[in-house]
Amino acid sequence: MMNTDTYKPQIGLIMLALIAPMEIVCNNSTYMTSLHRSLLHGYKTAVRPGNNYSNKSFPLNASFGLLLIKSFEELKSRFSIVGTFFISWYDERLTWDPSKYDGISTMHFLEKDVWIPPLRYSIAYTNNDLLGDPLSILSFSSDGIAKWELSNIFDTVCNADISYYPFDNQTCEIRLFVDGYDYREIHVHTRQNTADLTYYIENSEWELIIIDVNAKPDSLMLQFSLKRRSAFIVVNMMLPLLSLCILNMFVFVLPVDSGERVGFSITILLSISVFMSIVSDLLPNASSPNIAIFCYLLLLDVIISGLISICTILSIKLYTKPKMECIPIFLCILQKCLNGKKSTVGVVPYDARLSTVTLDETNHVDKNECKEEKAADVGISWTDIGHAFDKVCIFMFSILLTTVHVTFFLIMTVR
Repeated sequence: MMNTDTYKPQIGLIMLALIAPMEIVCNNSTYMTSLHRSLLHGYKTAVRPGNNYSNKSFPLNASFGLLLIKSFEELKSRFSIVGTFFISWYDERLTWDPSKYDGISTMHFLEKDVWIPPLRYSIAYTNNDLLGDPLSILSFSSDGIAKWELSNIFDTVCNADISYYPFDNQTCEIRLFVDGYDYREIHVHTRQNTADLTYYIENSEWELIIIDVNAKPDSLMLQFSLKRRSAFIVVNMMLPLLSLCILNMFVFVLPVDSGERVGFSITILLSISVFMSIVSDLLPNASSPNIAIFCYLLLLDVIISGLISICTILSIKLYTKPKMECIPIFLCILQKCLNGKKSTVGVVPYDARLSTVTLDETNHVDKNECKEEKAADVGISWTDIGHAFDKVCIFMFSILLTTVHVTFFLIMTVR
């Protein structure tokens, strides 16, 4: 038979090890329950803390930490962020001596059980209820300092200034204020002039430049400075638009006999118009403070493309002129300046393949002949005039488009 007396000391130690933590937990729970009951006995949540209401305002310390920028919808003027307000204050009614309560130095209370500042933020996009949740928890230290972490999704109204879209910077504000009290009763302070970005997650569309935190006597003002990440719009909209404008110049290179000149120019015009409609859908329908300069660029591109279409039709008209129709002298001079073609004085025989200008040496002018025959003493066809007109169009529209787009990019970058 086994002798159990030998194992009695070990059994006793094991029982003591199991019972001791239970006693400690029981004692701590008992002390905390007693402390909780003692602190809230006679406590009125509607009464603001403070010993001297008449001569001294109640200080409220506030700071902010940003987690992420959820969205910025320019069309709806909606700015949405996820963050936390860190609020602290002193409540003399919730102080105790930790040595009397088994060293307990921190207590936690439901928001509905203690006084909390009634906070709102101005120009809320959806609802404008008081911030906080009655079942959320805040902590108090033994010296009466309350620490309240107010985490939420904050939606506010922010009107976008899209003047320099897509290279624009935006500034949005959130103003946190104490509802029902003026600055003589509760005075807002802050210990940080910038927000805490320790846990900040970058936004794919907007780059955060800085957050200015300014405490006014009656509120806490947050000012968000944002910069749009424009690479997506440049690659998917601006560069294709520039390519279409360059491609539009080659309409004057297409052979007239192909019959594709007008269709080509109209297709480019419609493509630019589609880009204009896409941009219009992305931006708010507002004229204040300014319309996006990019919209003016699109408008100019549409106008220039329309002029190119008109010049294309005129060019075809020149190519298809009747072969024996006389050519005005100024067109002959223009063609000579562009091609350096020497004049050939005398009668130019009729060639069925070319439309030529002839000079009647007998000076007998038929009433059906051109009035400017004396000036047109060179062998130039309407086809030559059409080629010269194409060169002038390519040169003029190239200069115009280059000037418009270079000016746009200079305005976007140098401001």
